[in-house]
Amino acid sequence: MLTLTDVIQVSFFKRSFIWLLGFALLMSTAPLVITSADGSKRYAEAPPGSLIVSQGAPVTPYNGMVIHDGVQSNLTDGDLGTLSGASTGFIDLYLDLGRKKTLDYVAIHYARHWNKTNKVYVSDDAVNWTEVVSGDGGIGKYEYLQNTTTTNILDHNVFGAMLPANTKGRYVRISADQVYVNIYEIQVYSSFIEVEQFNMTGGVTMEVLPGFSVQMKAEAQPSNATNQSVTWSVAPKPGSSGMAVIDAATGFLTAITAGTVTVTAEALDGSGVAATTDIVIRESIEQWRSMELSLMSSKTYNDPFADVDVVATFTGPGGIQITRPAFWDGGRIWKVRFAPTVTGTWSMTVEADPSADDTGLNRSSAISFQATPYSGVLDLYKRGFLQIGDNDRHFNYNDGTPFFYLGDT
Repeated sequence: MLTLTDVIQVSFFKRSFIWLLGFALLMSTAPLVITSADGSKRYAEAPPGSLIVSQGAPVTPYNGMVIHDGVQSNLTDGDLGTLSGASTGFIDLYLDLGRKKTLDYVAIHYARHWNKTNKVYVSDDAVNWTEVVSGDGGIGKYEYLQNTTTTNILDHNVFGAMLPANTKGRYVRISADQVYVNIYEIQVYSSFIEVEQFNMTGGVTMEVLPGFSVQMKAEAQPSNATNQSVTWSVAPKPGSSGMAVIDAATGFLTAITAGTVTVTAEALDGSGVAATTDIVIRESIEQWRSMELSLMSSKTYNDPFADVDVVATFTGPGGIQITRPAFWDGGRIWKVRFAPTVTGTWSMTVEADPSADDTGLNRSSAISFQATPYSGVLDLYKRGFLQIGDNDRHFNYNDGTPFFYLGDT
């Protein structure tokens, strides 16, 4: 049997639960949705994270619609204080978004009650149209309208409609059987953030030797672009004999002949954005100058730092050998940096331990290249790397010349 205390406690917890539930719904980031009078179609606000993609879009009257009370560019100028309108008995116009886009939402800011059927269409060519929204704005219906109580034709209102999933089009058309309509703004939204530009890199120096490879990278801007995938291509720079091949999916470039090649990264999000950069394929590397090469593993490692050791062996004139460890650079890429200590013919082999079956990280067939005398003016490259002098009290260049380091503030 419930006591009075039990009843009070149950009532308290019930009220608390209802209050918390209401607060949670109020604070939700979901689009605001208002049920229309007949419960069938609803006004909605733009979804969080979506952006207006129609600002500045050209506006074209359709099917003989006559524009008055302001130029049609007012409809996409981003200013809710400017307007355009029609007095021909109907509204029928379309916006050109410039290219096909994924679309989420349409809002129309207007005055004078839209009391008939209002429709939204999309198209790829401004000829063949697909209807995506149709709502009755009549009194008592107010489908897709923000203000569902007004009877004054002069009241401002907003037609706001979520579009069906996967709606795409370059052109967005608005039609309504209205008389004397003032429209302040037509806003088309998309949650799909397009790539605007790429920052391209290809190793430290943007140089490579024939037979060696470099991993190209394209960093998309903005960084939150929805689809940052690219397709890669490479071609000789006009007037150059340079040749290279590149993996269209990964951007892994292998040099073939000396010269300059132009690498292109093109966005796959439909934005049409592309970026290019030049890679110089050197005939040789100068003594003491650093070179960088990339290796792409044929296997995937759970812990690249611990699962495999990759070592490149460089063999130079007179049988001199220098080993250089490769370092993991993310994904399936390892990199090796090396500077030849003498001029002449060098060769390189690579071994991965314990992954002898990794065809990308093992190179048993030597790749040869030439090291030539340094032709610049920097002592570091003219005289070689620093080393400790014979008496352990000073530094020398590799050729024995004393090294004096001066600092100033």
